[in-house]
Amino acid sequence: IQGIGTGVLPVPSLADRSGNLSDLASQLAGTVQGSYAASLLSQKLGYQVSPGEPYYTSGCTSSAACVFPNAVIPQSAWSAPAQKLLQYIPLPNVSASEYANSSLAQRLNDGKGSGRVDAQTTRFGSLSAYYFIDNYNLNNPYPTQQGGANVRGFNALSNGQSQLASLSDTKTFGPTLVNEFQLSYMRDFNNLGQQQGGVGPTLASQGFTVGQNGIVVGDPKTEGVESIVFNKINFGTNPFSLVQTNGTYQTQDNVSKVMGNHSLKVGGQLMLPDVKLLPDFTANGQFQFTGYQTGSDFADFLLGFPGTYNQGFSPAFYEQSKYSGVYAQDSWRIRPNLT
Repeated sequence: IQGIGTGVLPVPSLADRSGNLSDLASQLAGTVQGSYAASLLSQKLGYQVSPGEPYYTSGCTSSAACVFPNAVIPQSAWSAPAQKLLQYIPLPNVSASEYANSSLAQRLNDGKGSGRVDAQTTRFGSLSAYYFIDNYNLNNPYPTQQGGANVRGFNALSNGQSQLASLSDTKTFGPTLVNEFQLSYMRDFNNLGQQQGGVGPTLASQGFTVGQNGIVVGDPKTEGVESIVFNKINFGTNPFSLVQTNGTYQTQDNVSKVMGNHSLKVGGQLMLPDVKLLPDFTANGQFQFTGYQTGSDFADFLLGFPGTYNQGFSPAFYEQSKYSGVYAQDSWRIRPNLT
């Protein structure tokens, strides 16, 4: 159990959450980009907005001089998803516009075990069987490695199992000949970043258009709070998960023979690695708000102007390979002090 803190993160102030961005006024340095954004804002605000018009300028108190007088964004201009998703952005608790949390812990359970049996037989020689297993479960409150949230409420689970089984046989044929054989199989399974926190709410319930003219739900079983990325904070279900299974068969054989001053050894090895990969790359989408439109990532969020939107489909990936090798060596003792 390891305590993990978020660190101090910038979050919208209480005034910001009502649309009054006067404390962020210096960031609102952008201008309306394109006729579509201007038309959309004109429709929502009820007054004319033109392409290239500044969103806010210092001292602006009239819609004739800027889009948002007094750096206030009326709720009529907010996008439907922003109104639904605002509840998932944590309230400030350090200062008027900062948040920190250190109450959550990352929990890892890891259990290992192994066993070995050796037997001496007249017919087969020295036999040895070995088995090893390792199981782990990880509950990560902040799955940022999978592109997930760095605020509470959106934990992800990972689990895996590693196994190794091997069988070896050492057989002597008289005083000068020995054969060593080994067969093994290793399997490594990992299920990384499975979404847990935030799973359940549909995209439609969050105000998104779903279907042919909107977001296609790529993975219904992980549908939940949409992944939203700001410049400093992320929230929503993590967009990336991975299921991977690696299996490797390996066999090798060595023969040793002593012939006078010569110690001969020959052998070979065969390996058959196999990988099966089932990735989930933003199957239900991810929005990123950088402030490219208004200059403020939060203002862009309220207006529904993401800088980027990502969604991907990830087919299964299979990889197989073969490795084989042989060798021969001779250790020749020419003299007692020269080999």
